[in-house]
Amino acid sequence: MKPFRFRLKKILSYRGHLEKLAQQDLVKTQIKARSLEQKIKDLTRLRHETTKACNKETKKGISGARHQFYQSYFRTLDFDVESAQHDLVLTLETVKEKQAALQQTAINKKSLELLKEKQQSSYLTKFSREEQKQLDEMIVLRKR
Repeated sequence: MKPFRFRLKKILSYRGHLEKLAQQDLVKTQIKARSLEQKIKDLTRLRHETTKACNKETKKGISGARHQFYQSYFRTLDFDVESAQHDLVLTLETVKEKQAALQQTAINKKSLELLKEKQQSSYLTKFSREEQKQLDEMIVLRKR
């Protein structure tokens, strides 16, 4: 009897490839989200350090131009933090979408794997029945 052959093998392989691509895409997006989180932390830390430096200079006496420079810098940092937070929110939404896409591709691949397993099981059952039938016939022929 010929060996089991799954007719949708190439489609199963392609779905496996799609799943790997979806995983890679998800990981890239998650890395982007982590880098945005780190950027927000760094900007917040920088803002805090600059505030300390500004307060020290203010206690010692600071010129008006220098104070305006600090205020402008603080506005820029605040804007950068808000921008990064907005980008982070969008990126986290994209992560959720990509997780859903990955889950769907995994389901599609798994459904074909289950079909392959069922067909293989059916094939093996049919093969064992035919083999048993042949053995039974051989035993009957020997007894005659």
